[in-house]
Amino acid sequence: MRIRTNIIVQSAAFVAHVLNGTLPFAPEEWKPFVALALAILQGAVSFLGHYSNPDGTPARCAWK
Repeated sequence: MRIRTNIIVQSAAFVAHVLNGTLPFAPEEWKPFVALALAILQGAVSFLGHYSNPDGTPARCAWK
């Protein structure tokens, strides 16, 4: 995963977390589930980004 993709997805999820907590997009009973889904998305993206070089190659390859 490229670093730019990681930054864009993480930033969008952060904004979605703030909007989920402050604006009435989802019903009150669904807000915890939306927050959990966003957290799982962020965790998955972070996990994939952890094993990638900034240029998108796998981390086990040398990065130049």
